[in-house]
Amino acid sequence: MGLFADIEWSRRGNTDAATKEGQERRKVMRKCTAKTYRKSSVNGKWETIDILGVFHQFAPQYDEFEAGPGNATIAIVEDIEGQVWSCAVESVKFIKD
Repeated sequence: MGLFADIEWSRRGNTDAATKEGQERRKVMRKCTAKTYRKSSVNGKWETIDILGVFHQFAPQYDEFEAGPGNATIAIVEDIEGQVWSCAVESVKFIKD
């Protein structure tokens, strides 16, 4: 059973099975720490924040600039509260259980 099985179970109203499947999938994800940036709600400046969570995968990131496109690789990390963040690859540090 994979992600689509979770969706199918949810459609049938059996959210407990989908939740158990999601919990099992999270057990195999690697715990990690990472750093990312966000705008401060106080002064509007960018600040670095530390994240403790689970690593999902690496992904390409594409930005458009005046001089042309820019490509980079990012890490997708979910923190312990469920928020998903895009982080710099070099900031990810995996943690042993």
